Amino acid sequence: MTLETRTYNSFMSDIKAVEPVTVPESQTLVAGTVLGKINNSIAAPVGAADGGNIGDATIGSITVGTKAKVGVYNVNFLMADGVNIGLFEVLDPDNKKIGIASVGVAFTSEHVNFTISAGAAASADGDTFTVTVLTNADAGKYIKAVKAATDGSSQPVGVLTEDVTTAVSEEKEATLLIAGNVASNKLTFGTGWTAANTKEDFRKLGIFYTNS
Repeated sequence: MTLETRTYNSFMSDIKAVEPVTVPESQTLVAGTVLGKINNSIAAPVGAADGGNIGDATIGSITVGTKAKVGVYNVNFLMADGVNIGLFEVLDPDNKKIGIASVGVAFTSEHVNFTISAGAAASADGDTFTVTVLTNADAGKYIKAVKAATDGSSQPVGVLTEDVTTAVSEEKEATLLIAGNVASNKLTFGTGWTAANTKEDFRKLGIFYTNS
């Protein structure tokens, strides 16, 4: 948390502290963008039906729980059920059973959550789905804070001091204002955030709006 001797944008003044941060790939950010920090170590999970399935059910609405493990969760057909069309056994990456999923009913657990939706052809023995959980390579990096984000970056933590553009597979170092004065009408907010609903939180961090 050091303050460099350099020229900052005119809408920033009385700068008390800045810090270096990393911006991940495929970002186009302008100076004054309000940033959040990605702190989830788990990336968004990916679900898929096995290519040899007899039924054409699909898997969706996939999220991770607090005890998600990196690796592949297997969701294997267990038996037909007249009420829910089919039941599936859910195994974690260590092949330990974590529950039974019913077709058409949301499956929830501390590991993964999903819904299997019935298709025209009923599920049968041998049908399986996978849910793959990967490490989030962008954990610890900074992007525009969007209020609905689920990767930890939803909370504004500072203001970008310079324009930054990164290409695919490219990341760049940038400077984040974490204490000082800024003109809120010059800031760029992500969806869900405004000068009005960030003012108090920023004040607690040591960032003050000079025009509000």
